[in-house]
Amino acid sequence: MTAFMEWKEEYSVENDFLDDQHRNLIGMINQIYDDMDKGNDEEAKKLVKDLYIYTQHHVITEERKMRIKDKDFTSHCDDHDRILATLSAGVEKFRQGQKVTIDFLDAYKSWFHDHFAACDKEMGVHFRQRKDQPV
Repeated sequence: MTAFMEWKEEYSVENDFLDDQHRNLIGMINQIYDDMDKGNDEEAKKLVKDLYIYTQHHVITEERKMRIKDKDFTSHCDDHDRILATLSAGVEKFRQGQKVTIDFLDAYKSWFHDHFAACDKEMGVHFRQRKDQPV
């Protein structure tokens, strides 16, 4: 089976710790997709909740790292808030009985790609310029 999302080197922020978290997020999305494809709706719903919790953990880690820098990452943090709100709304809908849909996964995939292109790349460049060490 083809993966729903693939890791691309262009996603790398050249920080192994954060890159591993990003790979884990992609892996979780792929697992949700696989469960949906197999008709395991309840497992997919559980994994969306797990994805929300892991995304929160990742956002906290990334934002903690950004706070110690001298650059304003406000728009980056705002983008985190948007995906967390989307995931939270999804968790609630799925808790109320709705199925996880491909539209939900497509929205996360689009956000992920756009977020890396616009936000994480800039963060990675800034960290490298500052000769940042891994988290």
